[in-house]
Amino acid sequence: MRRGPRGGRRALGELRGIGVDRDGSIAVQDIALSLSERADAAEREAPGEAADAVLWEQLTEATHEESTLSVTYCAFMVLATAIAACGVVLDNAILIVGAMAVGPEFGPLAGICTAVVRRAPRLAARSLIALLVGFAAAIAMTTLFSLAMDALDLFSRAQLDAERPNTRFIWQPDPFSFVVALLAGAAGTLSLTSAKSGPWWAWRSR
Repeated sequence: MRRGPRGGRRALGELRGIGVDRDGSIAVQDIALSLSERADAAEREAPGEAADAVLWEQLTEATHEESTLSVTYCAFMVLATAIAACGVVLDNAILIVGAMAVGPEFGPLAGICTAVVRRAPRLAARSLIALLVGFAAAIAMTTLFSLAMDALDLFSRAQLDAERPNTRFIWQPDPFSFVVALLAGAAGTLSLTSAKSGPWWAWRSR
């Protein structure tokens, strides 16, 4: 909203206060271009920067969609975990990055964080269920995938026993792994609330 962080929330509050969300609907859209002197003046008068505005209703809606358990969500989880398994066995960091891009687990994680801030137990429960069921399905299917690859002699004992300097942080996590995961999670959450995000994070937050 062009009115800044406080103005946007106040406008939504006023619309909900008069029952627009009950009798009709409220839709918020990003405006790519707006030529209006009055809108520019209102933006200058509003406190804070528009780029720093956080519409919690919009964030809650986005995380609600991303944290819903579905067949597609589980399929992406299985594919991401299988790709990560190949990356670890082959010690290929590119495959690990590919698995991170495919994996949909960021949605439920962001949903849990949003639920804590918004005190939304239903969103927290939905996100937690998506995480637990998704990872359980991914672990089970990747185990079968690994057994099939072993039967086809594509995964060997020599590969499993070999050193993996490029992917050790995945299967032997250390404090740096935790720090990197925390920073990546913070960047991903920020991408949900800001238009100033890189293309990869923008794609991951869809």
